[in-house]
Amino acid sequence: MPEDALAHRLHTRLKARDLLLLLLIDKHRVLRKVAQEMNLSQPAITKALRDLEALFGGPLITRYGNGVKPTELGVALIAYASRFEKDMGRLSGTVLAIQQGHQGVLRVGVTSFTPHANLVAAIQAMREDGFSYRFSIMDGSTNELVEALLERKLDCVIGRTIASHDELDQTVLFEQRAVVVSGNISESSKKLASLDLVIDRDWILPPVSSPMRRAFEQMTTSMGLRLPPSWIETLSPRMMEEALRGNSRAVSILPEEFARILCGRKSAKLLPIKLDFKLSPVALITARSTSDVIIKRLLGALRQSARSSR
Repeated sequence: MPEDALAHRLHTRLKARDLLLLLLIDKHRVLRKVAQEMNLSQPAITKALRDLEALFGGPLITRYGNGVKPTELGVALIAYASRFEKDMGRLSGTVLAIQQGHQGVLRVGVTSFTPHANLVAAIQAMREDGFSYRFSIMDGSTNELVEALLERKLDCVIGRTIASHDELDQTVLFEQRAVVVSGNISESSKKLASLDLVIDRDWILPPVSSPMRRAFEQMTTSMGLRLPPSWIETLSPRMMEEALRGNSRAVSILPEEFARILCGRKSAKLLPIKLDFKLSPVALITARSTSDVIIKRLLGALRQSARSSR
């Protein structure tokens, strides 16, 4: 069948309920359970499945024992059904936001050490320019947030640049510098002016999977230093602050902006130790196919906010 003819058949005959059927088949792999969840009889499910197979021109499942599994064609259709389901979730959020008086909703992922004040300033600037969107903010690591972006659970991510990806665009917003801080100890920070003098202290570090942790460990190894097992591993700025405040032997590495905030609150002390590595830049990460005006406006507002804060 020609591609345009198949496309016409799908436009006129494929229903959202058909896509739900595919997703439930993938979830349960047992038609009886699919029928129960859809509140239909098993013969009705079997007929609906046969109609779908006739529509797509091939088998969508293979049977084994009491179960079923998707064929290659079925797997491809389930992938599309999954994306459709996520788009429906986004649509429902947008409709709800509009009903509440907004123009829509923008789902933004933000990493722990991204200066949140920059995002708040950008959102406020957009509001003053007439962009009355509801912003839904999700915190997490860059890897977690990028995965959510690829699954269409987010519209964009503000996080550290990652390796090049065929489905993503990355626009650098600003650079950050890593510094070393200690618990708010009484001794002079001038006495702790090199890494070897604090290497055996109680380290509070990001998880091993984080880019900052990997870069820091590569640097210490090149210096011939061996880090002891970390005392606490966390990406939570609040946890880091509490741990530093409560332990005079604690030390950590942080982006300079956060370190200065903690020092201003007397929770930590900045140490005069130079770190010979660069953090990956902070970027706005979006799906390559996106052309949303609101995301472009957010990018402009974030850039302006970053310039104003430096």
